[in-house]
Amino acid sequence: MTDTGCQQCGENTFSSDRASSCIDCPNGKFSNAGSTSAENCYYAPCSARDYMTDTGCQQCGENTFSSDRASSCIDCPNGKFSNAGSTSAENCYYAPCSAGD
Repeated sequence: MTDTGCQQCGENTFSSDRASSCIDCPNGKFSNAGSTSAENCYYAPCSARDYMTDTGCQQCGENTFSSDRASSCIDCPNGKFSNAGSTSAENCYYAPCSAGD
């Protein structure tokens, strides 16, 4: 509510019925203009190497990878290894052979 009447809340904020002001989305979340509750707030999609958690994007660990907008990391195939933050199965590799192998 403003001096001139009701106004729609802007992006990254929300308000409920009869609210006198807009509230920022929590924890770095985003929302569309006109959002009506904190449930309308969301995290931006994760980029490759990360996956979505309840608290935002987290980097995939060793021996896993992810692509854009992932909700989980994928294990490297066939006993292969990878560095943390890998973005595809092409980043997975076999461990170097030991002496005599």
